[in-house]
Amino acid sequence: MKNLLIALFLLTTLLVQGQEEAFTERVWRVNFINPGVELEMPVAEKSTFSTNVGVGYNGTYPELTYGGNGFVYIIAPFLDLQFKQLYNFKKRVAKGKQVSGNSGNFLSARIITHGPSMADNVFRKSDFDFAVGPT
Repeated sequence: MKNLLIALFLLTTLLVQGQEEAFTERVWRVNFINPGVELEMPVAEKSTFSTNVGVGYNGTYPELTYGGNGFVYIIAPFLDLQFKQLYNFKKRVAKGKQVSGNSGNFLSARIITHGPSMADNVFRKSDFDFAVGPT
């Protein structure tokens, strides 16, 4: 899994080199709810790849064992990778809406993984987990 993530990142970095950016732009973001730093990079005229690294909340998964009652939590470092295909820039511009910062509707695929917990109230069968899906 680690090698796959490294390969995806390197491939994306190579694709970004030399691309002319017509609509998409490189955007840095700081996230406060799940504290992290995100870099979104263009890989094509209407496609971006983002990498978000930080420490945040992780909820319930089937591999968790919890003996109490109340709020289930895990605070752990995470890596969030996402590919976005944006599809309505011209329509937004025609309506006078903003497109800076890659604003627009999109379809995407996302991989998120969490590492060893820093604080929790559950028992995990593994120190690592990941989820893959559309967003």
